[in-house]
Amino acid sequence: MGLEQCNKLKICLLHERFKEVRRELKMMLEETTLKGLTDQLENGTGFFKI
Repeated sequence: MGLEQCNKLKICLLHERFKEVRRELKMMLEETTLKGLTDQLENGTGFFKI
């Protein structure tokens, strides 16, 4: 979760679970483009709540 006190030697309670969440979030952000998002808005397959 980015806590300074959490490291490989002294892990926080969510360390292992958050490692997977962080990996998946990073992958999603790397694979998502503004073009892909606008395409979804334009063709009606996605929406954005303001």
